[in-house]
Amino acid sequence: MNLYKTPGPDGQAEDVNRIEVRDGSGNLLPRAGVQTVEIGGTLRTLPKKIRVSRKGVILKPGENLTDFTILTNLFNLSKPGIYTVTVQNGRRPEDGGSNLKLIYVKSNAITIAVLPADS
Repeated sequence: MNLYKTPGPDGQAEDVNRIEVRDGSGNLLPRAGVQTVEIGGTLRTLPKKIRVSRKGVILKPGENLTDFTILTNLFNLSKPGIYTVTVQNGRRPEDGGSNLKLIYVKSNAITIAVLPADS
C-alpha cells in the first residue's frame, strides 16, 4: 500500500490527511488557521500554510507508519465536552494510470473527553 507522508520531522500529519473533529452534537468544528479558496468551481478549506511536498511511503504486509498531529493547534478544544475525531488519508489508485483523483481511506472514530479545568 502506498500512503503519503510529509517529508521532514513527524508531527505534520495534517498536511497529508483530512482531519475532522465533531462536537457532542455532531457538528463539525471549524479548523483554525484556514483559508477558503475556489478550486474548479468548488469552495475548499485549506490550511493557510500548505506544504507542497509529500512523499509516498510503501507499506508491506505487517508494516505500519506512525505520524502525529497536535489537535489543539488545528481546532479549538477549549470548551469541555465530548469530541469525535476521524482522519482520512488520500491515495492514488495503483491502477489509476493518469487518473489524478485521490481515493480517501477513513479511519475509525476516536472519542475525546475534554474536562473542565477545575476537575
